[in-house]
Amino acid sequence: MFQSAQWQWEEEQQRFAVERDNICRAYLTKMEFLIKEKTETEKACQAATVKIKKLEENAEAATLAHMECEYTIKIMQLRIQELEDALNEKQDSRREAVSVVTKKDFKESENAHERGKKV
Repeated sequence: MFQSAQWQWEEEQQRFAVERDNICRAYLTKMEFLIKEKTETEKACQAATVKIKKLEENAEAATLAHMECEYTIKIMQLRIQELEDALNEKQDSRREAVSVVTKKDFKESENAHERGKKV
């Protein structure tokens, strides 16, 4: 009977050892999976961080380009206004000159007509 009990005990110890090994293998497999998943997640996070930084840089460059465009447009609008003002001044001067010449011609014509009546 002692041998039978000892044999059962040894058999039970072997089952426990096999079960313990199975549990250890299952935990090891799970740990390897979690470590791999963590590594992949960290790589994806780093890639996303790089993309975000690039997008921020692109957005900043676009903002600066937009501001430069607005500045250029304002300069062009001011220059157009200056040219329109200069053109208007020139046209006013010409109108005034034409008016003066027309009045002078009219007076000369009127004077000639008056002289013609007196003769």
